[in-house]
Amino acid sequence: MQLTFLYSIAGERSYTLPMRSTGWVLGFCCLAMACGDGGDEPVQSGAPNLPDLGGGGAGGSQVEPGEPASNAAGTPSGPEPDSSGEVIDPALALSAGVVIVDGSGVASCVPLCVSATDPSTDREGDDWASESGASCVIPGTITAANQSCILGAPLPAASSVPGVVVVDSGTARCAALCTVTTTVDADPDGNGDDWSYENAASCVIPGSLTGRGNQACTTGAPLPAERQVPGVVVIDNQVPRCAPLCLLITDSASDSDGTIDGWFYENNLSCVIPDSVTAQGNQACTTGAALPTAEPRPGIFLADGLDAVCRPVCEVVTAPSSPDAADWGYEQNASCVLPGSPTALAGSRSCTFGGPAPELVPPALPGDKVAAGFFVQAGRLRDAYGADFVIRGVNNPHIWYDTAAQYDAYRALDTIAAQGANTIRVVWETAGPVRLLREILHRIVELDMVPMLELHDATGESSRELLLDMAEYYARADVREVLNDFREYALVNVANEWSGNDFFPSYQAAITYLRANGVTHTLVIDANGFGQNGQALLDNAAALTNADPQRNVLFSVHMYERFGTAQAVDTLLNAATAGQVPLIIGEFGWRHNGQNVAWERILSRTSELGIGYIAWSWLGNDAATAELDMAVDWNGPLTDWGRDVLEEAPGNVRATSTPASIFD
Repeated sequence: MQLTFLYSIAGERSYTLPMRSTGWVLGFCCLAMACGDGGDEPVQSGAPNLPDLGGGGAGGSQVEPGEPASNAAGTPSGPEPDSSGEVIDPALALSAGVVIVDGSGVASCVPLCVSATDPSTDREGDDWASESGASCVIPGTITAANQSCILGAPLPAASSVPGVVVVDSGTARCAALCTVTTTVDADPDGNGDDWSYENAASCVIPGSLTGRGNQACTTGAPLPAERQVPGVVVIDNQVPRCAPLCLLITDSASDSDGTIDGWFYENNLSCVIPDSVTAQGNQACTTGAALPTAEPRPGIFLADGLDAVCRPVCEVVTAPSSPDAADWGYEQNASCVLPGSPTALAGSRSCTFGGPAPELVPPALPGDKVAAGFFVQAGRLRDAYGADFVIRGVNNPHIWYDTAAQYDAYRALDTIAAQGANTIRVVWETAGPVRLLREILHRIVELDMVPMLELHDATGESSRELLLDMAEYYARADVREVLNDFREYALVNVANEWSGNDFFPSYQAAITYLRANGVTHTLVIDANGFGQNGQALLDNAAALTNADPQRNVLFSVHMYERFGTAQAVDTLLNAATAGQVPLIIGEFGWRHNGQNVAWERILSRTSELGIGYIAWSWLGNDAATAELDMAVDWNGPLTDWGRDVLEEAPGNVRATSTPASIFD
């Protein structure tokens, strides 16, 4: 026997109850209808105010056990479903439940068990039991922590709970934090993957790396703006970006992925472990902010053909980044030279990597000058202040030993300056890098010496066209810029030992070209005959001086085997002095081509007459002329020839050299 009755909660609904005992039904009906004398008295105080369940009339219709329920008209009436099609046992109506989502993604309210309330009795271990022929969720289980609901009432809106931002297939979302499983060790699935399952959805275990490291959010609310955290600049596919520093894994020993590569994964991104080489060696940045400007780093020049390029020196890395490159590490997103490695020692000229190139422009001379730079007057060379300047110098082969970042001759400059030299004749060629030329001139001036630039390309040549090529080199825009920056300090030796017989017209053409194209320095002209034909200088000095609109020409003789006697030396020097020919000895040695040179007379007579000289040469001569090396190595010690010229013989450099007054 069953009973069909009406029950109104926000609308009329019908329910069917199995009749287990007449007494139970009568008791329920008595409660519902306020049993009395069958009249229409209100229910007594304290009783539930339930609707009339009868078919009309006093007391409603009684239904005998075993009879089908009928409506007031006597028509049989079966169970009437609710608006969702669900037929609900009124014993369960208004009972507590939790929201469950089935395999099809459909949510429903499932009751909590009334009798089976001890999770330890869950034999299946699945949080479920069965009561009154229906499934129910055992209270106290993980599933029972799902969102609460009331059977028979509309499902509640999804609650907003704390979560963390995760990324699924490239799309960010807020994943709820688990409320029951709070540590990875307590994860019932046992896979240690930072995730569990609660409230009908996957959730992030709060104590996990994902739970602690990912950005906080609230489910159902808009995702928060990406947080800004400290990071370091890295380069991916040649594009720089700010990679966050890991917040939870702070030392490489804790890198649980086992790669020990300085990287981990937090907050949906790869992150750099703070104590790693990448973190310590790369530039700091802030995620979500503009990348910082690259910071300059210490560097060293290394060979790049004849020129050199600035490469960074490792500051953090101490070991090679590859077994195939023993001298190289990697930091700040670039290869770097390991300090102390053979590669580092080969490039001794320091530089700044990633920063602006130094200007390398000498300081402007202070005070009142009488000329823009050196000039010739009455057979004497004078500096910009008008002071007499007597050259005492050394030829230094920069073009052969500084290109390709060797910097051997460059390194020697400090040692030469310490010996008292006041002039360096810079051995150069037109193929030399202009950047390197500027560095050399700048360093010479820094050491309070005067640079005299010469071109060795035309040595022994007789072609006027080749001589004019030398003039064109000096007038070239990039070279002229360097020369003009050193206008107050430098001398220009047009061509080393050009030896054409048409001496005057060829040099007249070269002088005219240079002056017409902005080269205003003192011009130094070598004698022909490999520099040894001093008579050509005496014969043409006046005419060549007059060919120069600035009247600023200095003449240079090279004294080798033609000057094997003191008489040969005196004859030329005395004649030049008498004729007020501005003369220097641009090269000399103690021996050449197997013949001795009167070098001692050169030193003494030039000292007596106040004539300048420049000895050949510091180091680097070939086997045939190695006896003219002045030093054993680029930084010394001196050879016998070097000691004679620089320290010991009468008229030596140290004893007779005075810096130009422009360095006072």
